[in-house]
Amino acid sequence: MKLCLTLLIILAMPLNSKAASDKVFEINYNDSPVVYMHSGTVADIKLMGIPASADIIQVVANQDPNLPKSYVIGQRSIAVNQGSSSGYADFKVKLDEIVSGASIKKSAQINLRSFKKVGETYELLDKFSVFIRPIVCPKINKPVCGVLKVKKCLKGQRECNDFVEKKVTYENECLLTKAGAELLKQGSCD
Repeated sequence: MKLCLTLLIILAMPLNSKAASDKVFEINYNDSPVVYMHSGTVADIKLMGIPASADIIQVVANQDPNLPKSYVIGQRSIAVNQGSSSGYADFKVKLDEIVSGASIKKSAQINLRSFKKVGETYELLDKFSVFIRPIVCPKINKPVCGVLKVKKCLKGQRECNDFVEKKVTYENECLLTKAGAELLKQGSCD
């Protein structure tokens, strides 16, 4: 059984960053299950178009030593949120940092399986994979000035939606994009 799925990939920041990003990638499973993602970043994934018969999606990162390393953050078995005709599930994926200049010819792989609850057990409905193609920034010194939105949270506050804009000089435009900043001008911010 082929599933027609749309993945919304929201490019996020490295885990130690508090920056916000609004970059969204949409792909259709039947057309191209490939996501281009900066190495060292985390992506929030919303898996949409799940058939109404599916109750759980299992998400597992393939740890083949010949592939770039990726990880599923949080739960691996995710309950499907059902809509009127199809469902969706949310999960996070992290792609390891890859050294600049490395020759990467393969994609990381995230394996997904959908299950339907039958009595006290689960029946496998379908298997599919999403491939994450790493974007590795070059070591080129061509400074650019960007504006980065940084969360401004009070100490101990878990959830906050307050942001401040901060001017930051990046080594090159690729690193600016990876950080989720907006380009202000070529050259340093001064």
